Amino acid sequence: MVFLYFIFGLFFGSFFNVLIERLPKAETVLGGRSHCDYCKRTLAWYELIPLLSYLAQGGRCRHCRRALSWQYFITEFACGIMFTAVGYFLVDFTLPNILMSVLASAVLSALFVIFFTDFKYMIVPDVMVFIGIVCIVLYRFLGTGWFAGSFYQEFPIPAAAVGNWLITSVGSVLAFYSLWAVTKGRGLGLGDVKLVGLLGAIVAYPLVIFSFYTAFLTGAIVGVILIIAKRKRFKSEIAFGPFLIWGTFLVLLFQNTFIRWWKGVI
Repeated sequence: MVFLYFIFGLFFGSFFNVLIERLPKAETVLGGRSHCDYCKRTLAWYELIPLLSYLAQGGRCRHCRRALSWQYFITEFACGIMFTAVGYFLVDFTLPNILMSVLASAVLSALFVIFFTDFKYMIVPDVMVFIGIVCIVLYRFLGTGWFAGSFYQEFPIPAAAVGNWLITSVGSVLAFYSLWAVTKGRGLGLGDVKLVGLLGAIVAYPLVIFSFYTAFLTGAIVGVILIIAKRKRFKSEIAFGPFLIWGTFLVLLFQNTFIRWWKGVI
């Protein structure tokens, strides 16, 4: 069964690659055949098999022999792992749990697409943020689950409480919008302001503090490394969305540890 989750994730990863490439260019994602980025030749069905087609062709287009981006292989493989994790830890084949798992998968998928789109094009697609927000709101109202809160119900303010995640979401947007206004857009973009509304609803208070702290810390470290390696100049722009999502991902994985730290502080 775990293998089936992985295969399922691979094909979704292939579709997510389409979203990553077409959404920033305002191209349709439901119509139009897949084609080579270089020679524009339409790809045959056997050239679209996740992972296998990339490996069989040596990472090159079968027609023009130009090297294909590593993105296709990495995103398909990573999505396979993500769907495997969701299936293994969440699905117990009862109707309520399957519904919650679908919503959780949709939220994670939206973050997945945003991560790679912002990383490659420095654009946070509004449609993916909207999908993520709708799904996390439904997830919160229908019940508790994996998203921060289910593993530390002993905490005085449950993350699943409507007042908590809603206030956290709105507060995150206001805080980041203020930062955007003060820096006049030099520190982060409006796409990041919208994104933190989604992330705040996912992790809620107090874990949102660790999530954003991790994002700023890792962003600063990577920025310094890139400057030292002369890959970026001091005033160069670096996509911040992937760091925000990275911080949220770590919090989701290790929320028990983070909440114990927090309870130790307060």
